[in-house]
Amino acid sequence: MNIIIGRKPVLEALNAEEEIEQVYILFGQQGGIINAIRIAAKKRGIKCNQIPLERFNTYTPNQNAPHNVGAILRSAECSGVNGIIITKHHSATITSTVTKVSAGATEHLKICQANNLSQTIDELKEKGFWIVGSSLENAKNYTEVDYKIPIALIVGNEEKGIRKLTASKCDFLVKIPMSGKIQSLNVSVATGIILFEILRQRKVN
Repeated sequence: MNIIIGRKPVLEALNAEEEIEQVYILFGQQGGIINAIRIAAKKRGIKCNQIPLERFNTYTPNQNAPHNVGAILRSAECSGVNGIIITKHHSATITSTVTKVSAGATEHLKICQANNLSQTIDELKEKGFWIVGSSLENAKNYTEVDYKIPIALIVGNEEKGIRKLTASKCDFLVKIPMSGKIQSLNVSVATGIILFEILRQRKVN
């Protein structure tokens, strides 16, 4: 049995009319993509089941998050990032898997953990950083921002993106324009694209 994991992949599969037996949604989850999944499933006569976290976790092994973090750290080191801030909650920790996927980048980066992202953003602003958030909503093309100023780039959860409060604190919201039918990139790929645009601009005379 093949299992499709993630809000956007599930929605894409439903819209592409792939053969799906049923959809499982973690109890209490809401939002635009969840609503779109429910509507798409109903149109196709596919049952949506809300299930508790313990059962939900049996279907969703969380290996994607460490791999994404590892890949982001690798791109960060290669593009000359000075430091990484990882939130204490709702983020993958630095595990052996992360270190392996990062190809050793964890040994060359300054990595710290923040308890409160909102407070951390305020502190970064006080120190002269401009905050750039990666978002699909109310965002400009990622190449239209001047990255030659001190920048702190915020990327969100693979499925949910950055939170509304976080987005409201950003000086710029940026997105990567796409031409295909799937209007989203893997978070590590998107982060790499933006990081190397920052590097490109800073190397231009």
